[in-house]
Amino acid sequence: MGKLFLILFFLVLLNVSFSATITGEVFEWYNFEKLDEVIVEINTSPIQRDISTEGVYSFEAPLGEYAIHAEYYEKGDLIYTDDQNVIITNEGNFVIDLIMFPVLDFDEEIIDFDLDDINLEEGIIEKEDKVEDYSGLIISFIVLIILLILLFLASKDMLPKTKKEKRIELRKSQNTDDLDKYARQVLELLKKRGNRLTQKEIRDVITEIGEAKISLIIAELEAIGKVKKIKKGRGNIIILKENE
Repeated sequence: MGKLFLILFFLVLLNVSFSATITGEVFEWYNFEKLDEVIVEINTSPIQRDISTEGVYSFEAPLGEYAIHAEYYEKGDLIYTDDQNVIITNEGNFVIDLIMFPVLDFDEEIIDFDLDDINLEEGIIEKEDKVEDYSGLIISFIVLIILLILLFLASKDMLPKTKKEKRIELRKSQNTDDLDKYARQVLELLKKRGNRLTQKEIRDVITEIGEAKISLIIAELEAIGKVKKIKKGRGNIIILKENE
Protein backbone atom coordinates (compact mmCIF):
# COMPACT_ATOMS: atom_id res chain seq x y z
CA MET A 1 0.00 0.00 0.00
CA GLY A 2 2.87 2.34 0.84
CA LYS A 3 4.60 1.67 -2.49
CA LEU A 4 1.38 2.38 -4.39
CA PHE A 5 1.03 5.68 -2.56
CA LEU A 6 4.61 6.66 -3.42
CA ILE A 7 4.09 5.78 -7.10
CA LEU A 8 0.93 7.91 -7.28
CA PHE A 9 2.70 10.74 -5.47
CA PHE A 10 5.62 10.74 -7.93
CA LEU A 11 3.25 10.61 -10.93
CA VAL A 12 1.37 13.66 -9.68
CA LEU A 13 4.64 15.44 -8.90
CA LEU A 14 5.99 14.62 -12.38
CA ASN A 15 2.87 16.01 -14.06
CA VAL A 16 3.04 19.21 -12.02
CA SER A 17 6.77 19.74 -12.51
CA PHE A 18 6.58 19.53 -16.30
CA SER A 19 4.63 22.67 -17.19
CA ALA A 20 4.82 25.44 -19.73
CA THR A 21 3.96 29.13 -19.92
CA ILE A 22 1.31 30.09 -22.48
CA THR A 23 1.26 33.79 -23.26
CA GLY A 24 0.28 36.07 -26.11
CA GLU A 25 -1.07 39.39 -27.25
CA VAL A 26 -4.71 40.23 -27.99
CA PHE A 27 -5.44 42.30 -31.11
CA GLU A 28 -8.57 43.97 -32.49
CA TRP A 29 -9.38 42.52 -35.93
CA TYR A 30 -9.64 45.65 -38.08
CA ASN A 31 -6.66 47.71 -36.90
CA PHE A 32 -4.46 45.16 -35.08
CA GLU A 33 -4.31 47.43 -32.04
CA LYS A 34 -3.89 45.69 -28.66
CA LEU A 35 -7.16 45.16 -26.80
CA ASP A 36 -7.54 45.40 -23.00
CA GLU A 37 -10.12 43.80 -20.67
CA VAL A 38 -10.51 40.70 -22.83
CA ILE A 39 -11.58 37.64 -20.80
CA VAL A 40 -9.28 34.76 -21.79
CA GLU A 41 -10.02 31.21 -20.60
CA ILE A 42 -8.10 27.92 -20.92
CA ASN A 43 -9.66 24.54 -20.13
CA THR A 44 -7.02 23.24 -17.75
CA SER A 45 -8.12 21.43 -14.61
CA PRO A 46 -9.23 23.59 -12.93
CA ILE A 47 -10.16 26.12 -15.63
CA GLN A 48 -7.99 29.26 -15.63
CA ARG A 49 -9.16 32.75 -16.56
CA ASP A 50 -7.20 35.93 -17.18
CA ILE A 51 -8.18 39.48 -18.19
CA SER A 52 -5.79 41.04 -20.70
CA THR A 53 -3.78 44.00 -19.39
CA GLU A 54 -2.07 46.19 -21.99
CA GLY A 55 -3.22 43.61 -24.54
CA VAL A 56 -1.36 40.67 -22.95
CA TYR A 57 -2.52 37.47 -21.20
CA SER A 58 -0.63 34.57 -19.58
CA PHE A 59 -1.24 31.04 -18.20
CA GLU A 60 0.74 28.18 -16.65
CA ALA A 61 -0.31 24.73 -17.92
CA PRO A 62 0.99 21.14 -17.63
CA LEU A 63 1.61 18.90 -20.63
CA GLY A 64 -1.52 18.27 -22.69
CA GLU A 65 -3.88 19.64 -25.33
CA TYR A 66 -5.98 22.70 -24.49
CA ALA A 67 -8.53 25.08 -25.96
CA ILE A 68 -8.19 28.85 -25.43
CA HIS A 69 -11.40 30.91 -25.61
CA ALA A 70 -11.51 34.73 -25.48
CA GLU A 71 -14.45 37.14 -25.16
CA TYR A 72 -14.69 40.94 -25.18
CA TYR A 73 -17.78 42.77 -23.87
CA GLU A 74 -19.03 46.34 -24.19
CA LYS A 75 -21.87 47.46 -21.90
CA GLY A 76 -22.69 43.85 -21.16
CA ASP A 77 -22.94 42.79 -24.81
CA LEU A 78 -20.56 40.25 -26.37
CA ILE A 79 -18.71 42.11 -29.17
CA TYR A 80 -15.61 40.06 -30.11
CA THR A 81 -14.52 36.45 -29.67
CA ASP A 82 -11.69 34.10 -30.69
CA ASP A 83 -10.77 30.42 -30.18
CA GLN A 84 -7.34 28.79 -30.43
CA ASN A 85 -5.97 25.30 -29.68
CA VAL A 86 -2.55 24.56 -28.21
CA ILE A 87 -0.68 21.29 -27.61
CA ILE A 88 1.93 21.37 -24.81
CA THR A 89 4.51 18.65 -25.47
CA ASN A 90 7.46 20.05 -23.53
CA GLU A 91 8.45 22.72 -21.06
CA GLY A 92 9.06 26.29 -22.21
CA ASN A 93 7.18 29.33 -23.47
CA PHE A 94 4.38 29.06 -26.03
CA VAL A 95 3.22 32.25 -27.79
CA ILE A 96 -0.41 32.16 -28.93
CA ASP A 97 -1.67 35.54 -30.18
CA LEU A 98 -5.41 36.17 -30.36
CA ILE A 99 -7.20 38.23 -33.03
CA MET A 100 -10.65 39.23 -31.82
CA PHE A 101 -13.33 39.08 -34.53
CA PRO A 102 -16.92 40.38 -34.30
CA VAL A 103 -19.71 38.08 -33.20
CA LEU A 104 -22.19 37.61 -36.06
CA ASP A 105 -25.85 36.95 -35.23
CA PHE A 106 -28.07 35.36 -37.87
CA ASP A 107 -31.85 35.49 -37.53
CA GLU A 108 -33.43 32.29 -38.78
CA GLU A 109 -36.71 32.64 -40.61
CA ILE A 110 -39.07 29.68 -40.43
CA ILE A 111 -41.57 29.47 -43.30
CA ASP A 112 -44.72 27.54 -42.47
CA PHE A 113 -46.81 25.98 -45.20
CA ASP A 114 -50.49 25.23 -44.60
CA LEU A 115 -51.53 21.94 -46.18
CA ASP A 116 -54.98 23.45 -46.88
CA ASP A 117 -53.32 25.93 -49.28
CA ILE A 118 -51.87 23.14 -51.48
CA ASN A 119 -53.92 22.18 -54.51
CA LEU A 120 -52.88 18.58 -55.14
CA GLU A 121 -54.95 18.26 -58.32
CA GLU A 122 -53.25 21.14 -60.14
CA GLY A 123 -49.83 20.56 -58.53
CA ILE A 124 -49.36 24.19 -57.41
CA ILE A 125 -49.34 26.03 -54.08
CA GLU A 126 -52.15 28.55 -53.76
CA LYS A 127 -51.54 31.30 -51.22
CA GLU A 128 -54.48 33.23 -49.85
CA ASP A 129 -52.47 36.44 -49.68
CA LYS A 130 -50.64 37.84 -52.71
CA VAL A 131 -46.86 37.75 -52.61
CA GLU A 132 -45.57 41.30 -52.72
CA ASP A 133 -43.12 42.24 -55.46
CA TYR A 134 -39.86 43.39 -53.82
CA SER A 135 -37.84 43.64 -57.05
CA GLY A 136 -38.02 47.45 -57.11
CA LEU A 137 -36.84 47.68 -53.51
CA ILE A 138 -33.96 45.27 -54.19
CA ILE A 139 -32.82 47.27 -57.23
CA SER A 140 -32.94 50.52 -55.24
CA PHE A 141 -30.89 48.91 -52.48
CA ILE A 142 -28.23 47.70 -54.96
CA VAL A 143 -28.01 51.17 -56.54
CA LEU A 144 -27.61 52.72 -53.09
CA ILE A 145 -24.77 50.32 -52.25
CA ILE A 146 -22.98 51.15 -55.53
CA LEU A 147 -23.32 54.89 -54.86
CA LEU A 148 -21.92 54.47 -51.36
CA ILE A 149 -18.94 52.51 -52.70
CA LEU A 150 -18.22 55.18 -55.33
CA LEU A 151 -18.53 57.91 -52.70
CA PHE A 152 -16.11 56.06 -50.44
CA LEU A 153 -13.55 55.61 -53.23
CA ALA A 154 -13.83 59.26 -54.23
CA SER A 155 -13.36 60.58 -50.69
CA LYS A 156 -10.78 58.04 -49.53
CA ASP A 157 -7.89 60.50 -49.89
CA MET A 158 -9.73 63.03 -47.72
CA LEU A 159 -10.32 60.64 -44.83
CA PRO A 160 -8.21 61.15 -41.69
CA LYS A 161 -5.26 58.80 -41.53
CA THR A 162 -5.37 55.87 -39.14
CA LYS A 163 -2.75 55.30 -36.45
CA LYS A 164 -1.23 52.55 -38.58
CA GLU A 165 -0.91 54.82 -41.66
CA LYS A 166 0.69 57.57 -39.58
CA ARG A 167 3.12 55.03 -38.10
CA ILE A 168 4.07 53.79 -41.59
CA GLU A 169 4.66 57.35 -42.86
CA LEU A 170 6.85 58.04 -39.84
CA ARG A 171 8.91 54.91 -40.47
CA LYS A 172 9.43 55.84 -44.11
CA SER A 173 11.53 58.76 -42.89
CA GLN A 174 13.47 56.64 -40.41
CA ASN A 175 16.69 54.73 -40.78
CA THR A 176 16.88 50.98 -40.29
CA ASP A 177 18.36 51.57 -36.79
CA ASP A 178 15.15 53.35 -35.75
CA LEU A 179 12.93 50.34 -36.46
CA ASP A 180 11.41 48.02 -33.85
CA LYS A 181 13.95 45.44 -32.61
CA TYR A 182 11.97 42.57 -34.11
CA ALA A 183 11.74 44.36 -37.46
CA ARG A 184 15.53 44.77 -37.41
CA GLN A 185 15.85 41.07 -36.58
CA VAL A 186 13.79 40.20 -39.67
CA LEU A 187 15.99 42.39 -41.90
CA GLU A 188 19.22 40.98 -40.45
CA LEU A 189 17.93 37.42 -40.84
CA LEU A 190 17.11 38.06 -44.52
CA LYS A 191 20.60 39.47 -45.13
CA LYS A 192 22.24 36.41 -43.57
CA ARG A 193 20.05 33.95 -45.51
CA GLY A 194 20.59 35.30 -49.03
CA ASN A 195 17.90 38.02 -48.98
CA ARG A 196 15.05 35.50 -49.37
CA LEU A 197 13.10 33.42 -46.80
CA THR A 198 9.61 32.06 -46.37
CA GLN A 199 7.47 33.61 -43.66
CA LYS A 200 7.40 30.22 -41.90
CA GLU A 201 11.22 30.11 -41.82
CA ILE A 202 11.28 33.58 -40.23
CA ARG A 203 8.72 32.47 -37.64
CA ASP A 204 10.76 29.34 -36.83
CA VAL A 205 13.86 31.46 -36.07
CA ILE A 206 12.23 34.40 -34.24
CA THR A 207 10.24 32.49 -31.63
CA GLU A 208 9.83 35.28 -29.09
CA ILE A 209 6.73 36.64 -30.86
CA GLY A 210 3.68 35.02 -32.36
CA GLU A 211 2.60 34.50 -35.96
CA ALA A 212 0.20 37.48 -35.96
CA LYS A 213 2.96 39.85 -34.76
CA ILE A 214 5.38 38.59 -37.46
CA SER A 215 2.68 39.17 -40.12
CA LEU A 216 2.26 42.76 -38.86
CA ILE A 217 6.03 43.39 -38.95
CA ILE A 218 6.35 42.05 -42.52
CA ALA A 219 3.34 44.13 -43.65
CA GLU A 220 4.93 47.32 -42.24
CA LEU A 221 8.35 46.52 -43.72
CA GLU A 222 6.68 46.00 -47.09
CA ALA A 223 4.77 49.27 -46.73
CA ILE A 224 7.95 51.28 -46.12
CA GLY A 225 9.79 49.59 -49.00
CA LYS A 226 12.18 47.41 -47.01
CA VAL A 227 10.93 44.03 -48.24
CA LYS A 228 8.70 42.50 -50.90
CA LYS A 229 6.14 39.76 -50.12
CA ILE A 230 5.21 37.18 -52.78
CA LYS A 231 2.30 34.77 -52.29
CA LYS A 232 3.23 31.15 -53.04
CA GLY A 233 0.73 28.38 -52.34
CA ARG A 234 -0.47 28.66 -48.76
CA GLY A 235 2.57 30.64 -47.62
CA ASN A 236 4.55 33.81 -48.38
CA ILE A 237 8.08 34.39 -49.65
CA ILE A 238 9.77 37.48 -48.16
CA ILE A 239 12.46 39.15 -50.29
CA LEU A 240 14.81 41.89 -49.07
CA LYS A 241 14.91 44.90 -51.38
CA GLU A 242 18.23 45.57 -53.16
CA ASN A 243 18.75 48.93 -51.49
CA GLU A 244 18.97 47.15 -48.15
